Amino acid sequence: MSGAVVHSNGRVLLVRRSDDDEYLPGREELPSGGVDDGESIDEGRTRELQEEIALGEHRVDDGSVGLFDYTDGHGRLARQFTFSIPWPNGEPRLSPEHSSYRWIDRV
Repeated sequence: MSGAVVHSNGRVLLVRRSDDDEYLPGREELPSGGVDDGESIDEGRTRELQEEIALGEHRVDDGSVGLFDYTDGHGRLARQFTFSIPWPNGEPRLSPEHSSYRWIDRV
């Protein structure tokens, strides 16, 4: 898994899963997703950010990679790498799996 703390002007982007999505409907989350077989973590992150919020080429903040292990919805051990990424400008365009987004203040 690869995720992103997308930030702009001291705020962080949260996306809300569509109510009819089969995976965690209505849940707010950071943009994230799986890394496909044969993809690097960077390739998977780039693809997922393009699909979920229409963020194309982007840069990752220096020294911003974090990771955590968790048990996924199928009971399998998984690892997520999370990157800090500045939002360039404009507004995100969401995929159908998300119904809305909001910017929250960093704590």
